[in-house]
Amino acid sequence: MTDGAAHPRPAQVTFGGWVILLGSLFALVSVYETVAGLRSIDTREGILKSLDEPPLDGMGLDLQEVLDFMHGTALVAGACAAAMAILGGYVLRRNRAARLGLTILALPMFLTGMVAGGFATSMVAVAVGLLWTAPARDWFDGKPPRQPAREVPRAADAAPRDPWGLPPQQGSSSQIAGSGQPAPTGGGATAQDTLERPPAFAGFGTPAGAPSGGTHAQRPSEPERPRQLGTACMITWVLSSMIFVAMGAVAIALGTSESLAREMWESDDSFDSLGVSVSSLRGIAVATSAVFALWSLAAMVLAVFTYRGHEWARWTLFVSAVVAAIFSLTAAVSVPMVLAITGLTVYAAVLLTRPSITHWMIAKKRSQQR
Repeated sequence: MTDGAAHPRPAQVTFGGWVILLGSLFALVSVYETVAGLRSIDTREGILKSLDEPPLDGMGLDLQEVLDFMHGTALVAGACAAAMAILGGYVLRRNRAARLGLTILALPMFLTGMVAGGFATSMVAVAVGLLWTAPARDWFDGKPPRQPAREVPRAADAAPRDPWGLPPQQGSSSQIAGSGQPAPTGGGATAQDTLERPPAFAGFGTPAGAPSGGTHAQRPSEPERPRQLGTACMITWVLSSMIFVAMGAVAIALGTSESLAREMWESDDSFDSLGVSVSSLRGIAVATSAVFALWSLAAMVLAVFTYRGHEWARWTLFVSAVVAAIFSLTAAVSVPMVLAITGLTVYAAVLLTRPSITHWMIAKKRSQQR
């Protein structure tokens, strides 16, 4: 085993470590806000209204029990977030114990984050999985990065061939030696061989367009995919999958329950002043959630084509990332935690414009055309 400190840190570990560190800090802020507003009148009214509706109406729960459960869950989420924020810094230093600790805390962090933390805790839990990818495992084990598999020429192709492109004949050297003529040296042909053998032409001897000497050209190996491309696609897959699930859940919830749309309508007096009814608000919200869900699904598909080396998909995904960053930046005015999405989408968009990705796609296209 070689010294792991001499090997560069993989992009998966860098991205996952920073997401864990920053996401845990955001989760701590969210937990603090949840605990601070747990005893407020709005929270109590919301809980009482939920207890009167299915599926909680038949469980026999009261307000105090729900408040105690939410308080305890928030404290567990806060403790996990604080521990994972510290371990996230150590995992960037190749601490294997920190990686193990993060793996143990990922599940309770995700489950308790449904009550407190929400999006940030889910991001942290997903980022822990990046620490167990193949490049990350090699880096933590102190092994050098894995090199891409290259095509090895066959022994038959590497063996010297007859200058006429014909297979070697058994006993030719002995026959030449027995006839008293010197054997050809340096792969050349004697005058007698030149007179006896017909000249090469297309379909006989050396094929037309083949390299001189009759050797077979080695097929170029496929170029190595840049790490920046993998990081950009990974960011797209993680964020898009989470947004797809969230927006899909919102669309289903609003489509099956009119009470949620009525709560949204009653929470903002501007809807009434604008003449927007509850049914209209419900339809707009369902349509908007469905559009964002389909958009995130399309982004995941584009990331697959980009990862496979399609230039059109790369630039389409770049435009999608820029537009998503603008939307998230607008939403961050009311929800500051959305700034995390803005930063990640901008980072992915910048990675997609790196020259290394452009060179790789050009080289991959040329290798496929040969």
